[in-house]
Amino acid sequence: MKNIVYRGITVKTDIGLYIRRYGNTHTMFLLSIYGSPQQTKAIFSALASGREITLMPDGIYLDRSIGSTLHARGWSMGYGKHHMIIWDEEIYDMAIWFDPSDRLRAFEKAIKKRKIPYSSEYLPEFEKSLLEEKRLVSLDGYGGIQGYRFSFTDDHACNLMVERVIPSCIVVKRTG
Repeated sequence: MKNIVYRGITVKTDIGLYIRRYGNTHTMFLLSIYGSPQQTKAIFSALASGREITLMPDGIYLDRSIGSTLHARGWSMGYGKHHMIIWDEEIYDMAIWFDPSDRLRAFEKAIKKRKIPYSSEYLPEFEKSLLEEKRLVSLDGYGGIQGYRFSFTDDHACNLMVERVIPSCIVVKRTG
């Protein structure tokens, strides 16, 4: 477990997903925190207000994505303890997994939400092409979570599929 610190308030955190922006500042997309109800709400309030929080012992700063909506859901754990999940609305346009062997399955599940015709056999090449074009951005995290942030339109993905992916996957058999 790591700690999240903001102006003297410290909560525990077991899962976090973020993207590196510049220097030691990162944009947070998903955060799981534990503390008293007042502490977890204070951390959410700080993020919702656009303030940076610090992930310790890593010493990195986390803030929210500008222009997006931040959501939170909390649960009482008894004995004055509270668990809260904080997420950015941009998480709905991402592929997220906990086990590296589930990477392609998470990618396919995220692609299914979009209007992109595809065949499962083309997914590895499609993923590779999007990564090469920097249209899939790898996310950093802790607690075993990883992911991709999509930075492409459905039209761009369809064009890429037709121009690069399908031709590279088709093997022409010669007769004769």
